[in-house]
Amino acid sequence: MKNLTKVFAVAITMFGFATSSFAQANATASASATATIIAPIAIVKNTDMVFGNIVVQPLAAGQTVTLDAAAVANASHSPLVTLPNYGIVTPTAAEFTVTGATDYTYTLEYPATISLAGATGIDMSVALTCNVEKTAGVLAEGSETLYIGGTLSLGTDQVAEVYTTASDFDVTVNYN
Repeated sequence: MKNLTKVFAVAITMFGFATSSFAQANATASASATATIIAPIAIVKNTDMVFGNIVVQPLAAGQTVTLDAAAVANASHSPLVTLPNYGIVTPTAAEFTVTGATDYTYTLEYPATISLAGATGIDMSVALTCNVEKTAGVLAEGSETLYIGGTLSLGTDQVAEVYTTASDFDVTVNYN
């Protein structure tokens, strides 16, 4: 009987350890979930790009007109080019307003070059520039103004007429 009592004592002790070890094997933690909806990013064109009136001397190959990507778009030009009526036809950079969530960053995309064509003349290309780096826009206070200017390359014996893009060029913005 003495052995039977020892066996029961050992069994009860082992059962006690087994129960406490099961209790330590489980633990629980809780978490919550949130979602914040922010304003979608948007872009609106305010102003088209205008190089103004341009006069090119005959046989003047390789001449350019550069339009600053700024609110006041100064136009500089090659020596054989003049910009008559500068005060009447004001050169302007294309202006866009980007809106969205305050202090969020964004990227922008626009073509490197566009073409201007007339009815009978030689097409001209414009290498575009912007006042904001393509990967560095910041919506301080929820908006930012973009200016796109560029360098217009004039052909030799450019025909006197109005030159325009065949279609508008796109400027696309995306949150980072």
